[in-house]
Amino acid sequence: MNYACCALLALPLLMAGCGRPVQIVDQAAFTEMARRMPEEMQARSIVDRSNSYTEALFGPADEAYGRILFGRLSPDFLPEKAAMFRARTFRELAAGSRARTSISRSSFTLETASQKIMVRMIGILDWEGAGRSSWLVSCLFQPRVGRSLEQYLLIPTPVAERGVLQARPAAMYECFGSACTMYVRDSAVPAAPAPAADPLSERTTVRESLPGLNQITTPPQEQRPDSSLRERSL
Repeated sequence: MNYACCALLALPLLMAGCGRPVQIVDQAAFTEMARRMPEEMQARSIVDRSNSYTEALFGPADEAYGRILFGRLSPDFLPEKAAMFRARTFRELAAGSRARTSISRSSFTLETASQKIMVRMIGILDWEGAGRSSWLVSCLFQPRVGRSLEQYLLIPTPVAERGVLQARPAAMYECFGSACTMYVRDSAVPAAPAPAADPLSERTTVRESLPGLNQITTPPQEQRPDSSLRERSL
């Protein structure tokens, strides 16, 4: 049997993976996100119960994502105190604030005397299950004093080489010291049922509704190996 026939036989198995395919750019960042919000990513069919995912048949293009995001991404989603100067892009923000800048293939970092901002390209996926791929990006805002905030952002896959990229927050991970909370916008996780009248019965998961965000209080599940074809285990 030649390789072409093998590929045709394997295709149905590839398409029957654990969920929506993901093109990973930053494996560490994707793993960290899945461990922070396993229920949400399982509900969206991005990972399964063992936190494994289906790798896309074709990986992301070998682009300089760090430079693209630095030069084109709008900082409008940042906390107000982070936007020290009005700017259309992070490049303009860095120039106006005189921030120290470092850029890699998949990320960039801005540092000033009062704060640090790091933006990372995580991967490409269909977060909403609507048949539209988006860039999944994280932005860590870390002041020298106070809370740290990491936002997970969705950017429509660019179809042009120029123009400002607008990001929409999908989730937020907020930390005060060692106390951290994950919030998810438009959560796909079903609401927990009402608690039973019997006070001795098993308690349900607590979910508090916030403006546009759902608080996730369920702890991450333990990792279990998965050897399914074309699935990657975190």
